[in-house]
Amino acid sequence: MAKKVTATQERFVDNKDGTIKDTKTGLIWVKNPHTDLPDKFKNYMTWKDAIAACKELNFSGHKDWRLPTIEELRELVDYTRGAKPGEPAIDTKFFSDTKCNWYWSSTPCAWGSGCAWCVSFSSGDVSSVGKASYFCVRPVRSSQ
Repeated sequence: MAKKVTATQERFVDNKDGTIKDTKTGLIWVKNPHTDLPDKFKNYMTWKDAIAACKELNFSGHKDWRLPTIEELRELVDYTRGAKPGEPAIDTKFFSDTKCNWYWSSTPCAWGSGCAWCVSFSSGDVSSVGKASYFCVRPVRSSQ
């Protein structure tokens, strides 16, 4: 269950180790996947490759990274942003290298094994696409 964040409390906390903690969900996100992670994260990848890349990731002293679910990824969308070209719909104070593009979730579509859900950080839209498509990846882990 997500915690309620008070008006005086920052929702996101920079852990100063390349990660951001979401105080609402308790999840730990990679702050700058396109600049701080191995080269494969700088490029777009298929759903299968995204799942494997997260599973293999050893970052900030942790090896339990994964691709977020659609619900987890959608929680990062900030619908007060993204109206200007080049401005992603996310809190850029904490997630500064977010691309105005689609990001994979780990959630497959119920109606077809060839599709999965993704989120656009250009518009905040959620859509289903073919798993062979190439999109961005933002790894996440649960906090302990």
